[in-house]
Amino acid sequence: MKRLVLILFMISATLLHAADIIITRSSTKINAIIEEVGTTSIKYRTTDNPKGPLVVLETNQIATIIYGNGEVQTFEEEPVVEQAATPAPQPMSPYPQNGYGYNPNMPYPGTPGYAGDGLVRNGRNYYFNGQPIVLQDFLYQTCPQAYDYWRKNLIMECVGWGLLGSGIAITAVGSALAGIAHSQFSGLITDEERSAWEQGIAVAAVGAAFVATGIPLVTVGHIRRCKKAPEIFNQQCAKDYSDIRVDLQASQNGIGLALNF
Repeated sequence: MKRLVLILFMISATLLHAADIIITRSSTKINAIIEEVGTTSIKYRTTDNPKGPLVVLETNQIATIIYGNGEVQTFEEEPVVEQAATPAPQPMSPYPQNGYGYNPNMPYPGTPGYAGDGLVRNGRNYYFNGQPIVLQDFLYQTCPQAYDYWRKNLIMECVGWGLLGSGIAITAVGSALAGIAHSQFSGLITDEERSAWEQGIAVAAVGAAFVATGIPLVTVGHIRRCKKAPEIFNQQCAKDYSDIRVDLQASQNGIGLALNF
């Protein structure tokens, strides 16, 4: 019995002597059995529970390790890398930068460097005194002459689109009829076959005439509505609204734009 106790005492002394000591940067001392030393962390078990779970400790938290064989390993503290200050977010411009016809070299309406005044267009958007507006509603409330011109040319543009669309459809039908009639030609062409072919050609010609009429109506109506109507406002009505403001206001009927003079 005494011999068994002596053997256990010697084994315990050997294990205690072989234990590693971890000293953290906060001066905490840990008696451990180190299983693995990596570049960024170590794995160990405590001497109190040598068969217990592995504990992981980051190397940047360790100052020194004193191994059971007397070897000492020191860990240098990693320098703190200062992160570059995140630039403050720049306020977004209220003016769009991707509209059709947008010129990135042109200053925005209402900003320094912009030489124009009155009602201006930037891409598909319109502004007055730097405030975004809906052209139709704005002209309706401020300039009857310009609005009437805008409305008439909108009708012209719509008629043009109608002629253009129907003309394409009629041309397609006439071409199909003429093609079918022509495919039936064989040998001597009869009057009936020639008449069917001529009718298809005539239908296609009518469709082509519709297309030829619709294209200028669409083009002229659109240009006048989008460009000439604002020019009429600037020439005839802008002087009466030099202090106009476009505000977003709420009422019992909802939220909308209000023109303040």
